[in-house]
Order: sequence, then structure tokens, then C-alpha cells
Amino acid sequence: MQLTFTNDDISVQHNVAIFTDPSQSTNLFRGSVITGPASIPYAVPPLKPGHYYFHCDIHPQQMNGTVIVGGPPGGPTTQPTNVSTAPPSTSSPTPPPPGGQAQNVLVIAKNIAFNVKTIDLKANSLISLTLDNQDPGIPHNLEILTGPNGSTLVAGPAPFGGPAKQTWTFTAPAPGTYYFHCIVHPQQMNGTVTVR
Repeated sequence: MQLTFTNDDISVQHNVAIFTDPSQSTNLFRGSVITGPASIPYAVPPLKPGHYYFHCDIHPQQMNGTVIVGGPPGGPTTQPTNVSTAPPSTSSPTPPPPGGQAQNVLVIAKNIAFNVKTIDLKANSLISLTLDNQDPGIPHNLEILTGPNGSTLVAGPAPFGGPAKQTWTFTAPAPGTYYFHCIVHPQQMNGTVTVR
């Protein structure tokens, strides 16, 4: 399914994230943040018929709505328009496995940069990652991907303004080398995740 997101706001950053429902507990797709005016297409695997929730990660209170996939019986199939998403997430943040000690990871965002270029994780272990955003009023987040232009493995929270901290837990992927970035500032804020 091809979706196109158009941002007409000059020098303002927006994106579109799609969730199963307004609780935002399960992120289905997350579009790259673009600065307007700009437009970007994405090839997104089809969603099952139903109603989904979407918002801009930067402005979720003001910019949100419903994605309707499929239509009434016998009616035409409708697809969302003017929506963009990044490659599909292969998994949402995973609930922790029962038992076991979490590996605590702290990443600081300050001056539109992360304090680390490499994050080391133990394969298939429980991870408790804290993002400490020390940039007043500037939104940041952290997501882990298969590579610089790859699929999202761990979406993390929506971008949030500093100063603030957010902690989330997930299960580390299989051994390998992965990539992390802030979806708002991917060029300046990125690095490598090494899983052993």
C-alpha cells in the first residue's frame, strides 16, 4: 500500500505514527519526521480491515485521527490518504520475559546529540532503557532499527520534550549489529547497537 505524507508547515517537523487504538499501546507503523514544506511516499504492507489511530509524534494532541481500512459490506475499499509511515516495525517494545534481571541502559540526549555512539546489549535479555532528554523544549526519542534505512525493531516512546526522562523495557534482539537514532534528528543523533 502506498501512502504519501505531505507536510505544508514551513520549517515545522511532523510525521505520522499508526497504532491499533488511541491507547497507543501497540505501534504498527512510524513515519520518518520531515520538515515542511515536503512530501514523502512510503510503501506500507496492508493493514487488516478495521479502524486504527494515527497521530504526529511531535504534536500528538493537536494532530491525530482515524485510519479506516476497508469499507462497509459491498462498498468500496478505502485507504488513508496523505499519511506516511516508515518501514514497518517488525516488533513493538516486547513485554519482558518472566523472571530474570534487566540490563539497565542510560542514554542522554543533550545539545541535539546522544552521549553515546554505541549501545552494547546482551542477546535475548531483558533491557530497561532510559532516555534522559536534557534539551529544554526539544523533542527526542530513541528507536532501534535493523540498519540505517532498515525496519524498526524497538520503537520506544513517541518523541518527548526535555527536560524529562522515559524508561521502557524490551527484549534484546538476536546477536548482531543494529542501528539506533532519534526519529526527529536522525542525521545528528544516531549510532550502533551491538548485541552479543
